[in-house]
Amino acid sequence: MAEATSSFPDFRRFHHHRGANYQTVLKNAHAFLRPDWYLEVGVNTGSTITLAERCVIGVDPNFKFSADVVGKKEKLFLFQQTSDAFFAGTDVPALAGGPIDIAFLDGLHEAEVLLRDIFNTERLCGPNSVIFLHDCLPGDIYMARRHQFDAEIRKLTPHPATWTGDVWKALAILQKYRKDLTITCLDAGPTGLVALSNLDPHSTVLPDAYDDLFAEIQAMETTHETLKAFLAACNITSTARVASEAEMRETFGLKAA
Repeated sequence: MAEATSSFPDFRRFHHHRGANYQTVLKNAHAFLRPDWYLEVGVNTGSTITLAERCVIGVDPNFKFSADVVGKKEKLFLFQQTSDAFFAGTDVPALAGGPIDIAFLDGLHEAEVLLRDIFNTERLCGPNSVIFLHDCLPGDIYMARRHQFDAEIRKLTPHPATWTGDVWKALAILQKYRKDLTITCLDAGPTGLVALSNLDPHSTVLPDAYDDLFAEIQAMETTHETLKAFLAACNITSTARVASEAEMRETFGLKAA
């Protein structure tokens, strides 16, 4: 619902995420789906990679660990490089010996980079895998600014520290060109969580059309009207729908364990 304040007369928020925190949903996904292999792009301080318990691959160009990322994991591989360098130079199937079961993509907050991370991750997954996307459901245009420290835009919002980047545009591309995917948009605080399932590791739709899709992303405008229409079309649902193993598997269309 739109809102305004006297200090920020043009501020409009179109959605408040009132569900469980995204880390709670990810923790439940690990508990319910019990992945053999977990991939995380955008590890940063390590707060979410600590949720994984078995075999883990973490990618970040600048690790800033503030948590015990090792824990009791069976295997942990850390790649301090960009996601593009990682996907280009790492034989993940040989490393893991099988598919990635759960991935969490929270890297560089630029739509075209996330799009590459999505199709590079999908080719490593199996039909019963899930890819989670963070920050793709910004509640207003100010948190969806392209540059985190854009001073002019930060003046217009009551929450200048909240930032998602423009990765919502990558989700808009998926909705348009990958209708075969099951896309679940969850009301997870603070900036939403999206689950991609019914994955097809053999699909070349996105990489084959990448140059055209990149141009389409560049042409998208982040306005009150475009973001409002995008969020309305996302059918954002409560995290209560994935609060148990049975509900999560049903919602994502996954086979029973």
